[in-house]
Amino acid sequence: MKKNILFVVNNLSGSVAKYNIPKCIDIFLDKEQYDYKTYFIDNVHDESAYSSLFDSKVDIVVAVGGDGTILEMGTKLVENNLTLGIVPIGSGNGLASHLGYLPRNIEAAFNAINNGKTIDLDVAKANNKYFFSNLGVGLDAIIAKKFKTKKKRNFLSYAYLTISSIFPRRFYKIKYTLNNQTKEVEAMLFNVFNSSFYGYNVGILPWASATDGMLDLVYLSKFNILKMPFIAICILLKKPNWVKEMHYEQMDHIEIEQIEKGDFQLDGDPIKNGKHLNVSILPGKLKTIIP
Repeated sequence: MKKNILFVVNNLSGSVAKYNIPKCIDIFLDKEQYDYKTYFIDNVHDESAYSSLFDSKVDIVVAVGGDGTILEMGTKLVENNLTLGIVPIGSGNGLASHLGYLPRNIEAAFNAINNGKTIDLDVAKANNKYFFSNLGVGLDAIIAKKFKTKKKRNFLSYAYLTISSIFPRRFYKIKYTLNNQTKEVEAMLFNVFNSSFYGYNVGILPWASATDGMLDLVYLSKFNILKMPFIAICILLKKPNWVKEMHYEQMDHIEIEQIEKGDFQLDGDPIKNGKHLNVSILPGKLKTIIP
């Protein structure tokens, strides 16, 4: 019996507009295995009609876009038995890269769909919001907000925003509770990772896993500004353990309180949600197609 696929195409995401997605589906999808329909997210979409698509007979929902599209689709799928597929043609594609996808390689993504290999992906939750890759307080939350409003979103604009946001150097006062112990730190970066990347194959924790049932905390405490080039190189080389100001802990639950008012980001989406975050992991909560 054929399975039914819903392709949700985010025309607002990264480089999606460069591709003829209906033609890609026609060429690459195995029609002997699947029946399909598509839904396009444009500047304005009817949320009621959009939500009703998930009430019909669907087995797999494919997010065609980037991390923001996966975040939106995955959030809708967590509470049911549907499977998430990915066509990673967004900007950063952090979670897709972690799962083994080649960003913007459409044919390879459809090969994964046609093969149908799945894993049970861990899902993280911050208060009442899900995320799949990472949560950030501090510098990367500022970068996420600026990047979200850019008309052109690519690696160069991301790199420029990162460099320009580092100066003037700022550290954020954050209090967190882990294993019944409360600590207060001043950090430039403060992240909880479920996977290993922010996006663009850049991340702080190359050993983080989205299938180990755990979350990984990392924060960058105060450092001499002259060390900034060294720290940047260590991150790019995926050697964060060379930086003594990097601190790590692993857990299944953490409470975070921002001493100073600020934003945070979930999978690259800037979110305003007060000062207190209750973060936990839901192991193996979302069945996901992988290469």
